[in-house]
Amino acid sequence: QTLLKPTGSSQGMYIIARGNVKVMKDKETIDVLSKGDIVGELEILTGKSSNHRIVAETPVTALYLSNNNTDKLIEGSKAFKNMLWKQAASRICVNAVAKHTSLSKLEDRLVKRSINTGSILAQKKGLEASLDGDIRWVLLVGSAKSTQNEKISFRAGQLITASTVRFTADSEVWKFELKE
Repeated sequence: QTLLKPTGSSQGMYIIARGNVKVMKDKETIDVLSKGDIVGELEILTGKSSNHRIVAETPVTALYLSNNNTDKLIEGSKAFKNMLWKQAASRICVNAVAKHTSLSKLEDRLVKRSINTGSILAQKKGLEASLDGDIRWVLLVGSAKSTQNEKISFRAGQLITASTVRFTADSEVWKFELKE
């Protein structure tokens, strides 16, 4: 059974209570989610559609929240919004780190543990920010450019690799310390 399929708009979100679901891109399984995981939250948080299909791998019990109900919860509870971002950011960051050549050899377990200790930061358009030492930022929403080389730009879902960036749109970043 398909829970979510690629569309032009959000279809709400599911909180998995029991069972496993596969996250599929085309015909390839790219992740398997289970009890406690959430699907569909990223579309609600960013307003962007997904190109993934979510398919039950085993019998699944899940709580469905419509866009309208989720929006009300987000507006009424900063803690709920942060919890959703933490779920979404974890998956985005693992993918972003895996794509980065110098970090792709790190163990998934190490990367996930580092990411889970992170936090979300809102960044306003025009703001400059510097990254220090082992601190890593993944752009969740928005865009940024290197201040040293304007040809280097970053978009949502990418690990920021420049030491100093200027945000070119209102943005959300996930900040974490990568402990090797």
